[in-house]
Amino acid sequence: MPYPVACRATFGVFGANIPAVIRGLIAVAWYGIQAYLASSALVIVVLKFVPSLMPYADVHEFGFVGLSAFGWAGFMLLWVLQAIVFWRGMEMIKKFIDFAGPAVYVVMFILAGYRCDARASRTSA
Repeated sequence: MPYPVACRATFGVFGANIPAVIRGLIAVAWYGIQAYLASSALVIVVLKFVPSLMPYADVHEFGFVGLSAFGWAGFMLLWVLQAIVFWRGMEMIKKFIDFAGPAVYVVMFILAGYRCDARASRTSA
């Protein structure tokens, strides 16, 4: 049974608006949280490989509302990329999940191998 139908059956036609608005606010907040966390990870990875961008990641020098200029660029990039996936509909979301699910495990194993190799080289030195 779809969520709106269940809400109307429980709260009535007008009473179902309150849970719908709460659900929408939670979705908006979660979208922002996901975009922020993904952009933070992206900024860290980019700064690891391109350390010359480090000055733009300084909140005190290039900051606005708690994020650096580089942080805002990463946030906006990830916000737009997520929006593109959502605007293309459920089929695109399914395709993205089919790709991202296994990709997370591949990256996790690569990072675990890198971490173990880094520890082994540190203890042998």
